Amino acid sequence: MYKRKERLTAPSSFFLVFLLNLDHKIHLLLAGEISRALMFKKKKRLKNK
Repeated sequence: MYKRKERLTAPSSFFLVFLLNLDHKIHLLLAGEISRALMFKKKKRLKNK
């Protein structure tokens, strides 16, 4: 019984790590996009002046 439980939990924990890693990458991409958009707006403002 104990071994079977171990086998069930191992893939799920790996999946959780995978999800967290994916989530982190998405957050990094979003942060990059947001900072890029802000920089673009700043550049536009400078051009308008």
